Amino acid sequence: DLWNEEQPAWDLDGKVLYLIDCLFENSDHFMEQMQRWFAEHMPAVSTRIIRPRECWVDDPDMRATIRAQGNAAIIGVGL
Repeated sequence: DLWNEEQPAWDLDGKVLYLIDCLFENSDHFMEQMQRWFAEHMPAVSTRIIRPRECWVDDPDMRATIRAQGNAAIIGVGL
C-alpha cells in the first residue's frame, strides 16, 4: 500500500512546492484555490504559483527555476 497515514510516502514539510498554472481557462483560479488549501491544511509546505511564458510551449526557464528552487511540483489545468 503506497499510502500510510502514520508515514506518508512524501513528506513536504519545510519543502517548496511549485503549482504550475498551465494558462488554461480558469487554471489560475484552480492554482490559487490549491494554494489556499495547502496554507490551511499543510502550512509547513511553501507553495509558489508559476506560469510558463505561453500555453502548450515548453518553458526551459520555468523548468530550471522549479529544478533549482523547488522540491516538487503539481501541474494544474482549469475547466
